[in-house]
Amino acid sequence: MTETTNKVKVSGRDVLWVAISYLGVLVIIPFGLKQRSDFIKHHLRQGLALLIAEIIFTFIFVFPIFGWIIGILGWFLCLIFSVIGFFAALAGKKWKLPLLSFLSKKINLD
Repeated sequence: MTETTNKVKVSGRDVLWVAISYLGVLVIIPFGLKQRSDFIKHHLRQGLALLIAEIIFTFIFVFPIFGWIIGILGWFLCLIFSVIGFFAALAGKKWKLPLLSFLSKKINLD
Protein backbone atom coordinates (compact mmCIF):
# COMPACT_ATOMS: atom_id res chain seq x y z
CA MET A 1 0.00 0.00 0.00
CA THR A 2 2.68 2.50 0.92
CA GLU A 3 5.77 2.94 -1.16
CA THR A 4 9.04 4.19 0.22
CA THR A 5 12.31 4.58 -1.55
CA ASN A 6 15.80 4.50 -0.17
CA LYS A 7 16.80 7.10 2.32
CA VAL A 8 17.76 10.40 0.70
CA LYS A 9 20.69 12.45 1.95
CA VAL A 10 19.16 15.62 3.41
CA SER A 11 20.14 18.12 6.05
CA GLY A 12 18.50 18.17 9.46
CA ARG A 13 16.94 21.53 8.66
CA ASP A 14 15.31 20.17 5.50
CA VAL A 15 13.92 17.22 7.47
CA LEU A 16 12.30 19.67 9.87
CA TRP A 17 10.66 21.61 7.02
CA VAL A 18 9.24 18.51 5.37
CA ALA A 19 7.94 17.11 8.66
CA ILE A 20 6.05 20.38 9.25
CA SER A 21 4.38 20.01 5.85
CA TYR A 22 2.31 17.09 7.19
CA LEU A 23 0.82 19.10 10.08
CA GLY A 24 -2.33 20.40 8.40
CA VAL A 25 -2.46 24.14 7.80
CA LEU A 26 1.18 24.47 8.94
CA VAL A 27 2.06 23.33 5.42
CA ILE A 28 2.18 27.04 4.53
CA ILE A 29 5.33 27.55 6.64
CA PRO A 30 7.75 25.75 4.25
CA PHE A 31 6.54 27.98 1.39
CA GLY A 32 8.79 30.71 2.83
CA LEU A 33 11.89 28.78 1.81
CA LYS A 34 13.77 30.44 -1.02
CA GLN A 35 15.55 27.28 -2.09
CA ARG A 36 13.65 24.02 -2.14
CA SER A 37 15.24 20.70 -2.93
CA ASP A 38 13.33 17.96 -4.75
CA PHE A 39 12.93 16.23 -1.39
CA ILE A 40 11.22 19.29 0.12
CA LYS A 41 9.02 19.79 -2.97
CA HIS A 42 7.92 16.15 -2.91
CA HIS A 43 6.75 16.29 0.70
CA LEU A 44 5.33 19.79 0.36
CA ARG A 45 3.13 18.65 -2.54
CA GLN A 46 1.87 15.74 -0.48
CA GLY A 47 1.19 17.96 2.52
CA LEU A 48 -0.84 20.29 0.30
CA ALA A 49 -2.79 17.36 -1.15
CA LEU A 50 -3.63 16.22 2.38
CA LEU A 51 -4.74 19.73 3.35
CA ILE A 52 -7.02 19.91 0.28
CA ALA A 53 -8.50 16.51 1.19
CA GLU A 54 -9.07 17.65 4.79
CA ILE A 55 -10.91 20.75 3.58
CA ILE A 56 -13.09 18.68 1.24
CA PHE A 57 -13.96 16.23 4.03
CA THR A 58 -14.83 19.16 6.29
CA PHE A 59 -17.39 20.38 3.74
CA ILE A 60 -18.76 16.85 3.26
CA PHE A 61 -19.19 16.54 7.04
CA VAL A 62 -21.87 19.27 6.92
CA PHE A 63 -24.38 16.85 5.36
CA PRO A 64 -26.25 14.67 7.89
CA ILE A 65 -25.66 10.94 8.33
CA PHE A 66 -23.77 9.91 5.17
CA GLY A 67 -21.77 13.13 5.22
CA TRP A 68 -20.84 12.54 8.83
CA ILE A 69 -19.70 8.99 8.10
CA ILE A 70 -17.71 9.95 5.01
CA GLY A 71 -16.28 13.04 6.72
CA ILE A 72 -15.10 11.12 9.79
CA LEU A 73 -13.62 8.29 7.72
CA GLY A 74 -11.91 10.78 5.40
CA TRP A 75 -10.44 12.74 8.30
CA PHE A 76 -9.25 9.51 9.90
CA LEU A 77 -7.50 8.47 6.67
CA CYS A 78 -5.91 11.93 6.39
CA LEU A 79 -4.68 11.61 9.97
CA ILE A 80 -3.12 8.21 9.29
CA PHE A 81 -1.47 9.46 6.09
CA SER A 82 -0.17 12.54 7.91
CA VAL A 83 1.42 10.45 10.66
CA ILE A 84 3.03 8.07 8.16
CA GLY A 85 4.27 10.98 6.03
CA PHE A 86 5.57 12.83 9.09
CA PHE A 87 7.69 9.88 10.22
CA ALA A 88 8.85 9.07 6.68
CA ALA A 89 10.00 12.69 6.37
CA LEU A 90 11.83 12.51 9.69
CA ALA A 91 13.54 9.35 8.47
CA GLY A 92 14.64 11.18 5.31
CA LYS A 93 12.60 8.98 2.99
CA LYS A 94 10.43 9.86 0.02
CA TRP A 95 7.00 8.38 0.53
CA LYS A 96 4.22 8.07 -2.04
CA LEU A 97 0.87 9.18 -0.65
CA PRO A 98 -1.77 6.49 -1.28
CA LEU A 99 -5.05 7.55 -2.92
CA LEU A 100 -3.97 11.20 -3.23
CA SER A 101 -0.73 10.87 -5.19
CA PHE A 102 -2.56 11.87 -8.40
CA LEU A 103 -3.45 15.21 -6.77
CA SER A 104 0.02 15.82 -5.35
CA LYS A 105 1.60 15.29 -8.79
CA LYS A 106 -0.55 18.08 -10.25
CA ILE A 107 0.65 20.67 -7.74
CA ASN A 108 3.34 22.83 -9.35
CA LEU A 109 5.87 24.39 -6.96
CA ASP A 110 8.38 25.74 -9.46
